[in-house]
Amino acid sequence: MSTKLVDAGVDQYDEANKVGQEFLDRYQDRYGRRPASCVPVVNYDVARTLLQALTDAHPLSPGESRKHSSG
Repeated sequence: MSTKLVDAGVDQYDEANKVGQEFLDRYQDRYGRRPASCVPVVNYDVARTLLQALTDAHPLSPGESRKHSSG
C-alpha cells in the first residue's frame, strides 16, 4: 500500500466577483497589500456561505434536529 499523498486541490478566484473584490480592497486597506494567494478570499466566501445558510435555516426543536441528523 502506498503512503504517497496526492494534492488534488485547485485554487481559483474569479476576478469579476464583486464581493471578493470588496474583500480584497478592505484587506489591502488594512494590511497595505493584497494577499499572496486566493486562500483568504476563498475562506471569506466559504464563511459567508455558511453564515447565510445558518441565517436562512428554519429553527428546529431538539427532537427534529436529532431526526434530521440521523439520516
